Amino acid sequence: DGSPSPFWTTNAVAAWWFARSVNGENYGGHAQHDACAVLAADIDLENIEWTPVGNVSSHSSDSFYTGIFDGNGHTVSNLKVSSSLNRFFGGLFGGLDGNATIKNLGVVNAEITAFGGAGAIAGGTTLEENTVTITHCYAANVVLAAPGGNYNAGGFIGGMWGTKSECGISNSFAYNISISSDTMNRGYFVGYSAIVRNSYCYYNSAVNATETTGITATADEFSSGKIAYLLNGSVDHGSDWYQTLGGESSDLYPVLDSTHGKVFR
Repeated sequence: DGSPSPFWTTNAVAAWWFARSVNGENYGGHAQHDACAVLAADIDLENIEWTPVGNVSSHSSDSFYTGIFDGNGHTVSNLKVSSSLNRFFGGLFGGLDGNATIKNLGVVNAEITAFGGAGAIAGGTTLEENTVTITHCYAANVVLAAPGGNYNAGGFIGGMWGTKSECGISNSFAYNISISSDTMNRGYFVGYSAIVRNSYCYYNSAVNATETTGITATADEFSSGKIAYLLNGSVDHGSDWYQTLGGESSDLYPVLDSTHGKVFR
């Protein structure tokens, strides 16, 4: 499709190297903002202070990520991003722009702090017109803060601006989200302004949301398989989302791993 050859990312070191390549911290400082990647395994970032892919310092930065990232059904776990004066957006990805696409990815167990926008998948998008797309992704067990009452925090993404109507977020969910009460715009799925289709959220927090994008669901609706069924387009035995129901290995929420059970009515 004309995209650059992807990085095949198999462990935390490879993920770190990919982020550095996008951010211009490898190859003599040349930033590969359109670099693509495919996860070939689940990635555990425990004990790593993560610098977001597309580490932008403002909405007008030229460091937004514009590539294609395919999680390939895998997860990134134990993500931690701390606030920094040169970090406007915080998440696995910082800022997204152009034709950036994030798909088939789960982010599990994350703590994100950023003064501009905080979200498990990404902090936010550019203000300019864009075709950013996030599809078949999820975020679970996420703690967010945009300190000092600043800007946006959402379990999935801090905010989306300028995104064309045919793009945005689809077939995704956020589960068990907590957000600092002093964040200006806060949503358990999206902090501020996004085009969202067939996507769901469950939050376990007393903080009232200011943004209600995404269909709110209960923990029981997630654990019962109902959300997996809906994410699969209300089709029995759907082949995108899986969930093992019943027994000691029962899943609390859907996953993208085909070794888990198929869901039907």
